[in-house]
Amino acid sequence: MRSHHASTLKDADRGCTGRSLILIWQSPRTTKFHKVGQLDCLDGGKYTFTYLSEARKVKGFSPLVEFPELNVSTTTTSLPYFFMNRVMNTKRPGYDKYLAWLGLSGFNPESVPFESLIRTGGDRPTDSFHVVEKPHQHADFVSRFFDTGVRYLTNPVEIIGSLSDGSVLELEREHDYVKNPDAVQILRRDGERIGYVPDWLCSDIASRLSSGQKVTAAAEQVNEEAPFHLQVLCRIEIRQD
Repeated sequence: MRSHHASTLKDADRGCTGRSLILIWQSPRTTKFHKVGQLDCLDGGKYTFTYLSEARKVKGFSPLVEFPELNVSTTTTSLPYFFMNRVMNTKRPGYDKYLAWLGLSGFNPESVPFESLIRTGGDRPTDSFHVVEKPHQHADFVSRFFDTGVRYLTNPVEIIGSLSDGSVLELEREHDYVKNPDAVQILRRDGERIGYVPDWLCSDIASRLSSGQKVTAAAEQVNEEAPFHLQVLCRIEIRQD
């Protein structure tokens, strides 16, 4: 049995200061994804939320109740409620196991909400928002997400059981996927598909793959006993050279 552990990689528990989350909204009318906001993590546990220009242009988008002004940046002294409400409550039964599945056991508690949002996408069944980490310009970038589509594999138990922590993965565009032309498949090294990059991440990763930028992936942690959507925690590295 694989043990659950916090990532031992040096970059894992690095706090959130100087990092940013992009808020993505999926239009229910067109199903397209739009980058509508940015949350910057500042020193001293402060955060600044700013709407991006797309929020003022895309049809059907309404500002968040917590941030009603599209042209105003708001600084808070803690993680805004809109984002905190997308993180599992620490008092909820099974929280420790959930934290282990996310690879966050042993992390500084102050880092957990931000990292949890990155790894899960912060999605909720009651709305169409997601979050992704904003890559640094002109610098190497490391981030994590969970493999989607595991439940639809022909034999998910066997396929996921063939993986281990650290298994090298391949990312490949699937151009003929009608529902999402930016779809990115996740493959084992032998070419067996194990799922997909989450839809809200596909556009950025697909464009980097198409441009020839070096993007590597690995199964950082495999959770065979977890629900399908939390079974494979993937790590991607984007290199500038």
